Amino acid sequence: MTRKGASDDPALVQQLLARAEVLHLAMRDEGGLHVVPVNFAQAGQTLYIHSGKAGRKAAALTAGAEVAFSAIAAMAPKVSDEACHFGYSFESVAGAGQAHRVTDDQERRIALAAINEKYGAGGLAVDEGAFARTVIFAVEISRATARVKD
Repeated sequence: MTRKGASDDPALVQQLLARAEVLHLAMRDEGGLHVVPVNFAQAGQTLYIHSGKAGRKAAALTAGAEVAFSAIAAMAPKVSDEACHFGYSFESVAGAGQAHRVTDDQERRIALAAINEKYGAGGLAVDEGAFARTVIFAVEISRATARVKD
């Protein structure tokens, strides 16, 4: 059964991800489930995420486990004069994919440039010291569903 307003259309998924500001990334490690909000950029069916070299997120993603994600492109409350008629109109994406660490420096630079562009820092010079300390992870999307609810 398909939910009302749900679509597996890759073009709609990409459109909504392009407008989303935050990606909530869920992963599992030896400590259990772990969810973090992250900045991200997309290129086709790949999501790019940056991280420091240490920490729970970096360790889980380096292990290459399957991850899940969700992002909201737009959200607005719907107010009513009647109980049980409140809600939200929204545009969102939920999906899953396989994570891996990007080791090629050229791909790392392209991914970081895409993240910088998304968040308004496109065209600025990259601090080489920060670049050396930054790890880039790619999530190859295996499934994603967009949902638009008015």
